[in-house]
Amino acid sequence: MRVQGTDEAGNAGFCTSAFTRQKESVSATPGATITIVSEELTIDIVVGEEVIDQSISTVRRYEAPRLGVVGEPTIFVRVKTGVSLRWAMTSMTIRAMYDPAELQLLEGMNETAMRLYLWTPSKGGYRPIEGAIVDTVTHSITGTVTY
Repeated sequence: MRVQGTDEAGNAGFCTSAFTRQKESVSATPGATITIVSEELTIDIVVGEEVIDQSISTVRRYEAPRLGVVGEPTIFVRVKTGVSLRWAMTSMTIRAMYDPAELQLLEGMNETAMRLYLWTPSKGGYRPIEGAIVDTVTHSITGTVTY
């Protein structure tokens, strides 16, 4: 979805946003990796305990800077899990794909400015994944969170 217009302060510009959502059920033994794959998102979750028939849903949202705001293009990821899966997770690696054509529409923006955020309810919202790496060959950004 692309919106073009003027914000309340009179700044002209546009915002680009795209969403994908996936939901499934997973099971795993201790030390195993659960992999969730969609066209635009891959999530690898390592578990330290057994997980049986737990739900997991993912939402990926790509967003360019808001109207009139200078900033980096951003990918927001929300991973919602069943309680026992959440407690069993020891790490989660997120690889999110992006479309470089979208970045070309933004003056002065480039792929190396891409940021990756993860929904963290205990911290009150989306938080950046520190150390996330942009790969300009595969047009992806990858970051890992440990628990």
